Amino acid sequence: MPLPEVYPSSVMRYFFLAVVLCACAASGGRSGPAVDAPVLQVEFDSATASAQLRWNQAPSSLFLAYEVQRAAGPDQEFVSLFRRESVAETTAVDTDLVADTAYRYRLLLNHSRPGRAARVLTSSEVEGGFHRLMGVWHLPSGFLPTCLAVDGQGVVYVAGAGAARVERFDRAGHTLGSWGLDPGPVACLEAVSLATPSLAVDHFNNLYVVYSVREKGKPPRSQWTKFDGRGRRIWTHPLEGIFARHLAIDAEGQVFIEGLNQLYQFNPQGELLAHYPLPSLPASSLHFWKSNFAVLVFPHLFTDSEWQAPRLVAYSGPERGEAVMVVGRDPLSSEDSGSGLLQRPLDFAVDEAASRVFVLDAGSSSVAVFRHSRFLTSWGRAGDGEGAFRLAGTVEVVEDLLTGATAHRQVVAGGITRDAEGYLYVADTFNNRIQKFRP
Repeated sequence: MPLPEVYPSSVMRYFFLAVVLCACAASGGRSGPAVDAPVLQVEFDSATASAQLRWNQAPSSLFLAYEVQRAAGPDQEFVSLFRRESVAETTAVDTDLVADTAYRYRLLLNHSRPGRAARVLTSSEVEGGFHRLMGVWHLPSGFLPTCLAVDGQGVVYVAGAGAARVERFDRAGHTLGSWGLDPGPVACLEAVSLATPSLAVDHFNNLYVVYSVREKGKPPRSQWTKFDGRGRRIWTHPLEGIFARHLAIDAEGQVFIEGLNQLYQFNPQGELLAHYPLPSLPASSLHFWKSNFAVLVFPHLFTDSEWQAPRLVAYSGPERGEAVMVVGRDPLSSEDSGSGLLQRPLDFAVDEAASRVFVLDAGSSSVAVFRHSRFLTSWGRAGDGEGAFRLAGTVEVVEDLLTGATAHRQVVAGGITRDAEGYLYVADTFNNRIQKFRP
């Protein structure tokens, strides 16, 4: 026997019609467009220390507001940065970001339908940053890296305070072996920063190294060596009467070597062309910056100086007569250690295309970045963790230049360089390692 029909077809039609009418009444008699979660895109720009944010536009009939939120670090909570109440305003710029920091962003879309409470849709999180750490390379025990150079093939050269040789790496951190300098131990000198072997590469990928060697009972023996890109020693020449400290090569291939009281200019064949007396301001590093002779100077060591803190100064020539650019500032008070103040700068690397300079500063255990002579951003801290630096420690130094007698002293040391693609390498001296950072 067939089962009785519980709901006749006519009753079913009335039932479904009632459901549809109720749904229309709840929505105000009309249906609106679907609203999807917003899509956020973020581009990080190291040249301006900023993040450029953009997102898709929401349906205007349902829009209330956009809200951009940011978290600085993986364990930090999100905080609100911007609120946009115009539906067409779909971009924002977050400035004054700190380098080597993991930033996270998300976008909140506030919207509503007529007759309903406001709702919030959240985008996926976008993470990123700039000058992020990408590798750590450890040196042989006791090497104590202090100076770096990169050639046009991407080979990274490292000199140190503890060995009379040059270590070599490819850009991924794989060792390429070492080139010996001298059988004797390297001599170091305590100055505003530790004076150790110095490196520079010319446009033909030749490597120049200046260094001093300890000899018992004798003054340190200073000399310099030129290698070709394959490691063949082209020559080694003595440097009479100076303790070689700093080395720089200009666009024409002229080599400048700074000693204790003279700056010497050589041609690529090692022939002396000129020498210049050094000013009374001690320096910790020198490089060429847009054809200008740039040095880190310490004028605050002299009571008659108007400056109270170190500066990076670019001069029109090696005579250091006219300053064309100055980076750094004086402290605002005795407790001031804020942004843009150089305390014990060691070395610097130049990005000429973006008018930036990266200064490794032992006083703050950080890399300070300046653009157009103004402070831009920084990163680093004291310690042995990733992204931290240990730039102060104890080293055996020459105490008497006449006898070569040595003593152990507390010093500061470190180096920084930049390759053609913008990657940065820091000689983290007393952690005995190289740290590589993204552009």
